[in-house]
Amino acid sequence: MATNVSKMTSSLDSLNRNRAEDEGVISLLRGDAEKIRDDIISRFSDYSSSSNIVTPSHENLLKTIGSILSRVGIDYNHLIFSSTQEKNIIQETKIESNGLHPEQIAPPPGIEPSLPNLKLSWASSVASKSQAKSLVDIQREELSRKVN
Repeated sequence: MATNVSKMTSSLDSLNRNRAEDEGVISLLRGDAEKIRDDIISRFSDYSSSSNIVTPSHENLLKTIGSILSRVGIDYNHLIFSSTQEKNIIQETKIESNGLHPEQIAPPPGIEPSLPNLKLSWASSVASKSQAKSLVDIQREELSRKVN
């Protein structure tokens, strides 16, 4: 019994270390994603200011990027990540109310791009009931190992 408790304690310590390491990796990846977002905004501003045409394909791609940024917890409230319809709403608001340029106005808070839920292959694998062992079976295995 003491052996099982010590194994569980060491397993719990190992899980806590792994969780802390994963949180560190997540924060590093979020930092990288924020840098990439800022780079996209800068490059898109340069692209559009040099009289290049922004196609619906560009708008769709940027809207998708904004949606993905929101799903991983990164601020995406820059105008380039909203759809044409959202931009029209923003421009109408600008004309009616405050005289700001459309680039200075964030999309309305209620509008959020929708994507299908992500389905990760590793997350869907669950131990089947045939692999699960009862406590009695585990104890029998341990006793048989001790006898041998």
